[in-house]
Amino acid sequence: MEHLIPKIILITGASHTGKTLLAQRLLERYRMPYLSIDHLKMGLIRSGHTELTPLSDTAALTDYLWPIVREMIKTALENNQRLIVEGCYIPFDWRQDFDDNSLSAIRFVCLAMSDAYIDSHFDDISAHASDIESRMDDDCTLEGLKEDNHAVIEGFGKCGERVTIIDGDYKNCLYLLENERYNKVDKSITQTERIAQMETLFDSSNEVIRHLRQAIDDFHALQPVISELENYYRTDWRTDFEADEEGALPADLKRGVLSEDGLWDLLEEYQQLKSSLEEHE
Repeated sequence: MEHLIPKIILITGASHTGKTLLAQRLLERYRMPYLSIDHLKMGLIRSGHTELTPLSDTAALTDYLWPIVREMIKTALENNQRLIVEGCYIPFDWRQDFDDNSLSAIRFVCLAMSDAYIDSHFDDISAHASDIESRMDDDCTLEGLKEDNHAVIEGFGKCGERVTIIDGDYKNCLYLLENERYNKVDKSITQTERIAQMETLFDSSNEVIRHLRQAIDDFHALQPVISELENYYRTDWRTDFEADEEGALPADLKRGVLSEDGLWDLLEEYQQLKSSLEEHE
């Protein structure tokens, strides 16, 4: 029971570190609602509720946005609701705004990049800046990116927060964060705190089991789809693959099914999972 889904997942860090991508993966994986602080910021600015702008000082934007976000988190907790919150405008000392019971239900994730990683991957970082959402007025420079990451590492580090440093395989780093769930239960707590933690684990366990049952049902319902893909692989796939190799297909056509290993690996994995489920039924 160590690694279960928390009620609140709070994601922050330096710009261009993949916060939004991680939030997107988590909402798809756990079907949790998602709040983008950037979207909240732009909504308040465009509606005329503040004189701040997207180019205003980060500290000023944090002072304005965090009290709103903080109370939204508290409301979600009070109503036993789950929520992913993602964005830059989270203060270093955010924990002081929550009691121990609330903190036990919040998972905090902070992302930053090392100087070496930025030096080696700056072109890729710039090229993929808008993969998940379009960035307005984004002026990404090498030195500016390093300065931003230094500030995040130093600021959250001084407050005792764990900062995940991206220094090597970026995709693997996000994968590990995506699959990391909940911390071990703290034994040195009061009775009411223990019950509150157990309640969180109880709710999380029920949710995981519900999702697993649904996933198993979805998997069994996949049989006719897999059969169609198997038939395609035995018949027309080679023709389509060769047409792609010759450049005869539209450049903007999505074609993952035509990768040499993609479809084969999918069919093999399906059979392995099917066998595994049948062994345990």
